[in-house]
Amino acid sequence: MFSKTFVQEIAIKTNLPEADVDLVLRQFYTAIKESLLSGEDVQLPGLGTLRVQHLASLKEVDPSSGRVSLYPPKDSLEFIPES
Repeated sequence: MFSKTFVQEIAIKTNLPEADVDLVLRQFYTAIKESLLSGEDVQLPGLGTLRVQHLASLKEVDPSSGRVSLYPPKDSLEFIPES
């Protein structure tokens, strides 16, 4: 999930074992995922906000053929950078 280089870099900067850094990052990811799935926005100070945006169903008509395509509603992850 997380690149070995990323984990190693944080381990060096924090003077923590790589296994501990990996565990913390996995728990961090899990907490973000659970918050988003429960409908909460996740604010990452200095970076921005993650939120789930619900996209309604979409009906699209091809003007040349008249063919109608229907797309079901879906959720999309949106990132809003901090200004």
